[in-house]
Amino acid sequence: MSSGFGIAGGRGRCFNFWQEFTRCHVQAESTKECVQLFEDYQECLYHRKE
Repeated sequence: MSSGFGIAGGRGRCFNFWQEFTRCHVQAESTKECVQLFEDYQECLYHRKE
């Protein structure tokens, strides 16, 4: 899904957050364990928190 390449050809600014979230999702016994990482990824994408 995520190649890691940004619009300018380098790493996307949120790619590291995505990797951490997917790593947690694979290793976790419950998806609830990864909620904070998902929120961090969403914040990186949409800047909803101030």
